Amino acid sequence: GVSEKTLQSKEKYYHRSGEYSGVLSGLELMVRQMENNEFLVGAWGYMARRSFVLKQGLRFEEGLLYEDNLYTFSAMMYAERAGYLNRVFFLRRLRNGSITQSQKNFFHAYSYFVTHIKSYVLYQNAKQAFSGVQEKKRWIEAPCIMKFICQRLRLGRNIFAGLDVEERNKSRELPEEEQGLFQLYMEDACPGKEKERDACHERGSEEKTIWFFGSPSHGNLGDHMIAEAALSFFNDRYPDFTVKEIPRNDVLARLPDVSEHIKPGDLVFYIGGGNLGNYWPENEKVRQEVIRSFPGHKKIILPQSIQFTDDEAGREALEQACNVYADQNLLLVCRGKSSLEFAEKHFACASMMAPDMVMGYQLPVWWRQRGERNGAVLCFRNDKEKVLTKEETERIDSVLRASFGSNVTKTDMVRPQGIAPGDRRSELAKQYRLFSGAEVVVTDRLHCMIFCAQTGTPCVVFPNDHHKIAECYEWIAALPYIRMIKDDADLSDALTEVRCATDREYPLIKLRAHISEIEKKI
Repeated sequence: GVSEKTLQSKEKYYHRSGEYSGVLSGLELMVRQMENNEFLVGAWGYMARRSFVLKQGLRFEEGLLYEDNLYTFSAMMYAERAGYLNRVFFLRRLRNGSITQSQKNFFHAYSYFVTHIKSYVLYQNAKQAFSGVQEKKRWIEAPCIMKFICQRLRLGRNIFAGLDVEERNKSRELPEEEQGLFQLYMEDACPGKEKERDACHERGSEEKTIWFFGSPSHGNLGDHMIAEAALSFFNDRYPDFTVKEIPRNDVLARLPDVSEHIKPGDLVFYIGGGNLGNYWPENEKVRQEVIRSFPGHKKIILPQSIQFTDDEAGREALEQACNVYADQNLLLVCRGKSSLEFAEKHFACASMMAPDMVMGYQLPVWWRQRGERNGAVLCFRNDKEKVLTKEETERIDSVLRASFGSNVTKTDMVRPQGIAPGDRRSELAKQYRLFSGAEVVVTDRLHCMIFCAQTGTPCVVFPNDHHKIAECYEWIAALPYIRMIKDDADLSDALTEVRCATDREYPLIKLRAHISEIEKKI
């Protein structure tokens, strides 16, 4: 049999003390029980008409443990009529070896991961379906629903954290697309992580906090530099605040905890970048959840570029975004004119324009390469924002080799293995020293261009597939050693122009002044 401790923990687990009388919608009943911490997912605790089950296509998800989570959540979400009977209909037998009482393995963690993802999709679909139904809208927007969804993820992460290396490595056997999502949401979990997270709540009652959401744990150096610049901004402008940094792949799991501990006067910041829109939907999904989670707090999205595709998917995503970005406690900072004009046209929240956060960052002296510059550097992206064709990059390479021979270094702004927050500054320093030691850099990477501008490095930049490079270039277009071109036929002339430029003074003070306007607007 099971232990006495387990029996005692379950003794009152299934008894609800709340009052849930009358005929309600399933959604209302579920929310009321969630608010009282009395919503239970065990399917044996519910009876449903067969016609309803067939109409809604309710099924237990094959190949999962804890499959009643999705079944019950879906049934309650869409039931038009529901009631609660506070009576005992059966007894449960607890036994060793059952799913809940057995030793946990990778499949337990994976099942909660899938449950979280599918619950979230179900929730978003329901929100859209109920958006015009007033009596349901008030219930579907209840924060406790998202808290329940995030708890599924947290349960899975806790299990994953307790697994040995062999079990955790089973995630590598997942299909490639699913592997990426699993890494995003789960693989930051490790033994002792929860204690580190809980420590963020041990703060004095008078202490004010900046909750900084969305910093990267992936390997994109540009995103890491944005995070570094944001942290520097907080330190300079908000010395009386404690800053709590929450990486993007921790956000959904941490939201319920932060919601419980956030205080009046705290500020919520979300990292800047170039991913507001439907180009990078996972980023947008997480950002919108943060905005929804703190309706009464001041929220600031640091300088962003906005891009929605001109197709059905883009229009649907924009419609949803318009609802989220109508928050009157939200300030959306845009990196350029085109993004600001878009925000002012479509979003009801406050908006303003400021440079990318990196542009206002004071570089440490040791991040610059000392001595004479030597050779050329090529830095091209290799993702869906890439515009240059293989033939064009080969021609660009040939032009550089005609001048520099074999002294041409190829690099990227991404570390495939990812970058831990503790390694951020050292990895950034390596990249800055590489660029600052070059005679010239050719790139289609936004932050490669900015890194070069900051270090006085001649740079020719090609645009990406939308306007984020072009609108950020406008802030530094007057610099004679930075030149943007669209046609590689213009490369030779552009290289001569930037290399001959003698004035290589970066306008740091001017750009910092623009960024300081964010604080004034808040």
